[in-house]
Amino acid sequence: MLKTLFLLSAPLLILSSPTTPPPPPPPCTYGAYRCAPSKTEIQVCDYYGKWQHDWSCQKGTTCQLLASGGGMIPYCVAGTSTGGGGTGCTTPGKMECMGANAIKVCNVQGAYEKVGDCPAGTACKILYGIPYCM
Repeated sequence: MLKTLFLLSAPLLILSSPTTPPPPPPPCTYGAYRCAPSKTEIQVCDYYGKWQHDWSCQKGTTCQLLASGGGMIPYCVAGTSTGGGGTGCTTPGKMECMGANAIKVCNVQGAYEKVGDCPAGTACKILYGIPYCM
């Protein structure tokens, strides 16, 4: 005996529920550094994407982003301190001639430090913006 099977089809109704928006991206990338908004400390981004205290700037210094290795790195810098062979400086890593026979570099505390003396028979000269003993 043959039985007939009837399938009743009704229009499929899809109810749309309000979609939950994706969570916002974390405010920072793990391992990144920045100056805190107060400019008195350096912060690091933790594993959960939250900024955490890493380093406090000493009294008389402020956090500034300075170019280093193709990126911007936060340093605690004093813009007007003196010492180490010259007047204050504002660009850590910048090298200059210190007189005719030595080279100095700007440190992160905003002071020049003597790098070294030029060998006998040479003098400090600027070549393409960089001091050399020639």
